[in-house]
Amino acid sequence: MLTKFATAIYSLYTGAGGATLRAANTGGLWLAKGKDGVVEPFIRFNIVGSTIEDMMGAIDNRLETVDLQFDIFSKADDGGVQVADITDKLTALYDWATLTYTTFTHVACRRTGIINVGFVDEVWQNTALYEVTFKHN
Repeated sequence: MLTKFATAIYSLYTGAGGATLRAANTGGLWLAKGKDGVVEPFIRFNIVGSTIEDMMGAIDNRLETVDLQFDIFSKADDGGVQVADITDKLTALYDWATLTYTTFTHVACRRTGIINVGFVDEVWQNTALYEVTFKHN
């Protein structure tokens, strides 16, 4: 499930709708951590939790909810303008986005919050949190 879910997140980013975000986020989108030597700005995403709700005891009625976290990093000396701009572009792409992959039908991709981490170790960081719900096919 993790591989298919990560692929769905990355496919939305690399698709036509992600062009504006990719242009601003020149360091790329990474699962769990950036590759060695990646230069800001970049985005890291993690699955920070998941739950399964069985409806009527059948796998076809199961709902799975995944807590998704995007961390946006920027080193620009602009008071946080670049990290805020990339956060806006990320939320424009992923808010209520349709994520699809085999064996699941997309139900909802809902943003639950944005945390402004601020300026730490000469890097700006924002965190966007999502709750993504799928139904098993």
